[in-house]
Amino acid sequence: MNKLKRGLVLVVFLYLLYAIAKEGPTTELVGLLLLLAFVFIMQWWMKSDLRRRMKEKQKDDI
Repeated sequence: MNKLKRGLVLVVFLYLLYAIAKEGPTTELVGLLLLLAFVFIMQWWMKSDLRRRMKEKQKDDI
């Protein structure tokens, strides 16, 4: 399932780049591109070891 999500994000990202190249950078397309980048970064952060270590450290401190 994770590979499917990454594949779909990649397809949407490539389509947005194509649309920006074809039609020019409109506010809607750039906004969607920034939103997609934010979603990708959040997905990466949720799976990162750094987040896991910070969460374990916080749990140990309590």
